[in-house]
Amino acid sequence: ATQSTSAPATEQTGRGESDRGQRSGGANRRAAGIVAGARRCGSDGVVAEAARNVVCAGARPLAITNCLNFGNPTKPEIFYQLAEAIRGIGDACRMLETPVTGGNVSLYNESSEGAIWPTPVIGMIGKIEPPTTPIKGRFPVFPNIEILLIGNEPTHLGASEYLLWKTGQAFGPCPECDLDFEKRLQEALLSCAKENLLLSAHDCAIGGLAITLCESLLWAEDDSLGAEISAFSELPPSRIPIEFFAEFPGRVVVSVEPSNLARVEEICCKFGVPVRRLGKTTSTGTLQITLMSEPIEFKTAELRQAYERGTAVLSEAAETLAH
Repeated sequence: ATQSTSAPATEQTGRGESDRGQRSGGANRRAAGIVAGARRCGSDGVVAEAARNVVCAGARPLAITNCLNFGNPTKPEIFYQLAEAIRGIGDACRMLETPVTGGNVSLYNESSEGAIWPTPVIGMIGKIEPPTTPIKGRFPVFPNIEILLIGNEPTHLGASEYLLWKTGQAFGPCPECDLDFEKRLQEALLSCAKENLLLSAHDCAIGGLAITLCESLLWAEDDSLGAEISAFSELPPSRIPIEFFAEFPGRVVVSVEPSNLARVEEICCKFGVPVRRLGKTTSTGTLQITLMSEPIEFKTAELRQAYERGTAVLSEAAETLAH
């Protein structure tokens, strides 16, 4: 998923795009089709993620467009996928108050191996209203900034990239999208944004919390920036992969000034949204995560090399975290 902002005169806009499907033979394979095995083919979650991206930029979601990519709809199972995906988009758009302004379809996408995974793609536009200012996805390059995780705890690794990497198979169950919770989460974030309390916001999506933390560091483009993550020091070993690599919807990592921490917690409480302090930024150039009372360290520069080079070093880092 991507997010961006633009700033013409007194008006700001935010855009969010989400594609949580998996194209047959594609290089960027999505694990286990959040879409293929989920209720409503996961399309409600796709809309929610696009809206969440817009909200993380500081904008209120306004409307969507869509592209529905499926196999041969004359086959009953494909027609069912298409119909359920449309219902899911409708459910989410009604809850999030984002009308559908248009869209298109790409059907009959099949090969000798069968149909592609059902792939609804959502484009979302939003508007940043003053006094809100655009929010970046990267941590600020200052030490001692509070890092928070807003959202519910994950319960399993179903449909995650981590599970696909570990097993080579696309396994469920797929995380369900709670649209009522998603609406409350986004309203809490927008309330924080209106008071300009958030220094950064980055939703947890592909790769889970581990990738979100890495990207929040790397997008700052300063390898002296680091972070100390201490919230999981007493986590049981069986929970470590789930906390760091599950891809549950409705989770956002934000950074705030220490003086604003209490106000952010107050707003989240008002909307019934859990918030957890993960740690703080540092100027050590190292991502330090304490697990079972033992710190594990990754140099920001080395994470950047892995991120830009591919999966080899990243896989080693994931193996270290998981064990």
